[in-house]
Amino acid sequence: MPFKTAPLTLGLMSAVAFVIAFISAGVFLLSAAFALIGSAALGVLIYVTAKRAMMRRVARRRAQDRLTTG
Repeated sequence: MPFKTAPLTLGLMSAVAFVIAFISAGVFLLSAAFALIGSAALGVLIYVTAKRAMMRRVARRRAQDRLTTG
């Protein structure tokens, strides 16, 4: 029974396709992880900036209250 090249070629092509699919999945997961880390860092930056601005406003209001009452 002669072995034809079509099944061999199709088998190699499917193996390459599976390898490419697994690499793509890994790249997607890595990209998603970095996107989540970047989003978390941006959220922390916004939170810290907003907290600092609110604390300045509170400190300014307290200083004005001390000047007007004292």
